[in-house]
Amino acid sequence: MKILFVFLIANVCWIADAQVIQNPLKDAAKFHPTYGETGVYYEWIVDINHDGLKDILLSAQATPEMVKADEDAARFIPESYQPDQHAFAVYLGLKTGGYINAGGMLVDVSQCYLGYIKELKQYGIVSVENSVVDDPDEPQARHGVLKQQIFAYTIHQNKVIETKLTSLFDPDEKNAVYDEYLSDSKLTKIQLREVAP
Repeated sequence: MKILFVFLIANVCWIADAQVIQNPLKDAAKFHPTYGETGVYYEWIVDINHDGLKDILLSAQATPEMVKADEDAARFIPESYQPDQHAFAVYLGLKTGGYINAGGMLVDVSQCYLGYIKELKQYGIVSVENSVVDDPDEPQARHGVLKQQIFAYTIHQNKVIETKLTSLFDPDEKNAVYDEYLSDSKLTKIQLREVAP
């Protein structure tokens, strides 16, 4: 699964520059080689850095073929399939109007927190990512074992900054960072909207 999402994020997170963008969706379509102007995107309007401006996050909607390939890849460890994980291109709202492309982030919208991140003393987004890794302590796991890691995304000088908040951990382990941001009472409810250029 991670391969698909890394591929998607590489395709939607083109180089951010100082150019003011009036229509993020048209900008995303212009640069996305797979979907272009005929694809469907997911849009999340949010204020990432708590500056009072609306930011737009866009993620290309996976085609049925891509979903099937991802499901097939997860057949050995079904829990690793993450249909709610999105590779978002981030467009920051500007006080003067328009947007600027700030880069990208990988967010599981079913396990996400938006707000103040005390470890970083900043506002941002916290999410969890599943990874299938080889574990020398579990040699019987022929196809690897499922681990999780928690990341935070903040904005610095109009760029998305990714910070690891935890090392890899077993999903069944107690984790204070997970409890702090991703427990049921802390989760941010996200409604993605389907949009097309």
